[in-house]
Amino acid sequence: MDSMEPSYKKGMVEAAMHLPAVHLQSLSELERFRLQEIALYTLQQRGFCTDIKPGYQNAKKKRQERKDTPHGLFGVTLLDVIAQDRVERQRILPVRHRRACAEVESSVLSFLVQTQRASDPGVLTDIPLSSILSYGTTQTRRRGALCVDSVAELDNGDDRLLEALQLSHPAELPSHQEDNNYCLSLNPIYKQVPRIVERCCSHIEKYGLQTIGIFRIGSSKKRVEQLRQEFAITGDMLLGEDNCVHDVSAVLKAFLRDLKEPLLPWELYTAFIQTADMNADEQLHVLQLLICTLPPCNADTLLRILQLLKKVSLYEKDSVTHTGEQIPGNKMSISNLATIFGPNLLQNEKSLESERQSFHDSAAQIKVTEMLIQYYQEIYME
Repeated sequence: MDSMEPSYKKGMVEAAMHLPAVHLQSLSELERFRLQEIALYTLQQRGFCTDIKPGYQNAKKKRQERKDTPHGLFGVTLLDVIAQDRVERQRILPVRHRRACAEVESSVLSFLVQTQRASDPGVLTDIPLSSILSYGTTQTRRRGALCVDSVAELDNGDDRLLEALQLSHPAELPSHQEDNNYCLSLNPIYKQVPRIVERCCSHIEKYGLQTIGIFRIGSSKKRVEQLRQEFAITGDMLLGEDNCVHDVSAVLKAFLRDLKEPLLPWELYTAFIQTADMNADEQLHVLQLLICTLPPCNADTLLRILQLLKKVSLYEKDSVTHTGEQIPGNKMSISNLATIFGPNLLQNEKSLESERQSFHDSAAQIKVTEMLIQYYQEIYME
């Protein structure tokens, strides 16, 4: 049986090569796991990740589940942050649903009153709203549920549906978490990006793209600490124009730096660093395979970070508006951004290393991060 396994896996790889490219985030839990298997096998055939097996993060997750559930967003694992966000979503979803129902009821009632007054201003008939709403609900149910030919057809407007499907996945129940062999879901996985990351990225995209020295210029330690504490206590907060862009960027960097395990797992550190010595085409191919081996939450969060950094780099140089007004650039090239974020994304678990090795790794971290920022769309098949 063992002698036939390589040819079997080889067949899987060859078959996969003929499939049309789809966005990584459109895959289900089962599809992602199978993709991880194929990517790891392909990497191992090339001498990378030889001591890693598919689902290598599961053992860590099970060990963490035996411990007390951590609180806060800084200094914990990404899985812990995602889990805390999920608990908060489960608490908020019913509240949102009740609010939405109340808004619909109010809108329908207002429409009925206005229509009745327009047709006969002198007569006001009491129409029980509950019967109308129940009729509409019955009709909607008869038409059936949302149906698409593939997960890729679900657009961004269906994020709440994906979230609900994921939250209702039986694997989320404690009894199933204890089972080592629970079935992988065919439900699409909604984007697993911590709210703190999404809030910071969105704020910088809205207010900081033209801020000179974004991510490089220092911030107020007092204000940054206040933001950290508020995020840590509430798990979420709204960031507006009053929040300094440099403070928000400092919080984002601190979150990535303080993760208990880096965004790019230690197990893959050597493989990522080794790609720095490859030619561009080969490096791009291996990086794509490595991204496919990441747990969904790591891959999704990394993508959100790379999207932000690439967008920031597009505003590096000065520009002129159609009215002739000069707008200064932020002076942050891809190389500058990679120098700042490389050590946060790629961290070596071995603390004791030679000065020469440390210097080589620093240069490699920057080069790899540059490649990730520059070609994230190709790597993620966007």
